[in-house]
Amino acid sequence: MSLVWQSQGEYGFFAFAQNDKVYRNSSINRNRQQRERIDIMGLSASAPWTKFYGNTPVSLNYPNLTMYQLLRQTAKQYPDTVAYDFKGKKTTYKAFMEAIDAAARGLTAMGIGKGDRVTICMPNSPQALHCFYGLNRIGAIPNMIHPLSAAQEIAFYLKVSKSKAILTLDQFY
Repeated sequence: MSLVWQSQGEYGFFAFAQNDKVYRNSSINRNRQQRERIDIMGLSASAPWTKFYGNTPVSLNYPNLTMYQLLRQTAKQYPDTVAYDFKGKKTTYKAFMEAIDAAARGLTAMGIGKGDRVTICMPNSPQALHCFYGLNRIGAIPNMIHPLSAAQEIAFYLKVSKSKAILTLDQFY
């Protein structure tokens, strides 16, 4: 699994995680980079803040399922339970899953498939959730950015993420 964050400024940071280790390049300037390796397991095992966790475990074991699959399990178990309430409109898990599946079909019809990166430029809204989980369902990689980002920022995010498409609401553009 990879975790990537990179700034575009004079000072940058790049990191990726692999086999419980984080590798990072930090730079004082673009011409001089210092490489260092951090052992996550060693760091978390000796982290002094864990003594304040009480009965909360330091780490959790997660099932080897996608977020969509986990949500689908919950929806099957509680189809008539409210999944979210957006501005007073309550949506059940059943209706939520139907909207996600419809979004996934639409994204597939647009030519988006497994492994494609897609930027979502939307506020926290049902449409953003439907797109996010719809992309997860088809195996695409959602890249969420702030909907009020400047045009230059959006162009930068699209280039860095190598997005095949961007999803947004027409109220912004």
